[in-house]
Amino acid sequence: MPWQKKIKDRSSSTSGAEALGQKARGIQKKIYFGLGFLVLSFCALLLKDVFVYRQTPEREFRDISVKIQGEVTQPGSYRMNAGSTVYELLMVAGVKTSGSVEQQDLYRPLKDGELIQVAQNIAGKSVKVSTAPVRKCQIVALKGGEPTIRRNNISLSGVGVGTELLQYDEIITGKGQQIELEFDDLSLFKLEENSKLVLTYLSVNQNNLETKTWVEIKNGLLFADVNYTGEKTNFLFNTPHAEVTVKGTVLSIGVSGTTQVNVYRGRVYVKPIKASSGLDIRSNQMTMVDAKSTTITAAELKEEPPSESRFAGLKRSKKQAKSVSFIYICIPSPYVFIQINKSTSRINIIRIPNETIVSDFVEGFDHLDKALLYGGAQFLVSLIEQILQVPIQFYLIHRREDVIKSIDLIEGLTIDVDPEISPILDLKPGVQVLDGLMTARFGSPSVIGGTTASWKRQQKVIQAFLDKMISGSAVMTGSLVTNILKDVETNFNTETCTELVNVLRKGNWGRDTQTVPGFSVLKGGRTSWKASVKDIEAILNK
Repeated sequence: MPWQKKIKDRSSSTSGAEALGQKARGIQKKIYFGLGFLVLSFCALLLKDVFVYRQTPEREFRDISVKIQGEVTQPGSYRMNAGSTVYELLMVAGVKTSGSVEQQDLYRPLKDGELIQVAQNIAGKSVKVSTAPVRKCQIVALKGGEPTIRRNNISLSGVGVGTELLQYDEIITGKGQQIELEFDDLSLFKLEENSKLVLTYLSVNQNNLETKTWVEIKNGLLFADVNYTGEKTNFLFNTPHAEVTVKGTVLSIGVSGTTQVNVYRGRVYVKPIKASSGLDIRSNQMTMVDAKSTTITAAELKEEPPSESRFAGLKRSKKQAKSVSFIYICIPSPYVFIQINKSTSRINIIRIPNETIVSDFVEGFDHLDKALLYGGAQFLVSLIEQILQVPIQFYLIHRREDVIKSIDLIEGLTIDVDPEISPILDLKPGVQVLDGLMTARFGSPSVIGGTTASWKRQQKVIQAFLDKMISGSAVMTGSLVTNILKDVETNFNTETCTELVNVLRKGNWGRDTQTVPGFSVLKGGRTSWKASVKDIEAILNK
């Protein structure tokens, strides 16, 4: 029947639509699956750095086992982080002064199960350190004409502001003359007219960095503002009648037939020459000592404290041209000298190559990178002082774990990662915040390009750290600074660091970054660097 045909046709039509619908739904599922796969793939790409980042510590800090024998203080087996160098193992084991590391490839990574043998120095020679004094003192103000400065019994000519004085120099002022001196620790002297003073000892102990400043006052009147910089500061005044030991004090010492010591601020220990013990003289007290004194007493200081005009020159000097200098070392490299010059508002950053020649100052090895192995931080600092011919007040030594901890504590550094190194670190090129571990890897010489390329990256790290300190984006509380310095080898303390950060945040600082001036030479079969003292002086004094 016609209507049956229509029903049949409609039924056939419906079956075809259902088939098409099922096919469409199958295609749709495939499309959704494909889109889902693309989305997941895209998310995986986005999260790739996160996943790699979280795996990195496991890769970086897995242990290897190594053994060291020979001329080391602590031979035996050690477990080290993967990627640690021969240098780092030698630092842990300690190299004897009788040992030789000249044949060691110090900066290559250690291998699991490796044995390192440290040989004895040729002919049994040991490392020896020169003991040249390194303390500095200079004239910062003159009044009434040129005083007499005698050096090796010869009077110097052309004496003026800026003249550097040396150990054993004798200073003589005539009628109406005054001279102001400044030491590298910012201590200040003002020698009045008709006075005579000898700088008998200006030294830094090479083993513990204890500073010694011994001054003989033969006659006349000296005003002094001694800057206390720690327990290792040693200021001693000798007169014909007494020894006066000072730490962080404003005082005057007058010498004629007797010695009179006036203490305006702080405390001094005064011991008569003929006595076995002495007495503490405190703020607003005085004492008198003569040639026969075996005991002394303290009396109230009756005279008024020095007027502002008396110390005006000293205070003016103390505010001017002052710089803070320190050595930053990140084992195994670099060695960086940083000078913060308050008078010029400039920060000098000078890299000192590991291969810098130091044989003029020591016996037993030729290059700077051995100093830390043989004598530790103080030994290294003393050598760098002699290379640069400048006093260095502070030092800070970071190992890799110290770098990681410090940068994590200040919540990372903003660094421009260049395209060459970004794939090695599994990072995208460009400006980004790196945490401590990534920063350590970024600056490592073993990553790519060796020492020269790594110095360029290390400069970025130093600049990023300074930027963070100066900008104030890192809130440097006392507790944070204490935590950063904890377990780090340094002579910085929390107070000094906090003050330094405050100084940086108050100024508009320019920066100069360079390698210490010099030239390449061949020394001991190794391409070496000979520093040029004349060019160094030009950089630091400009």
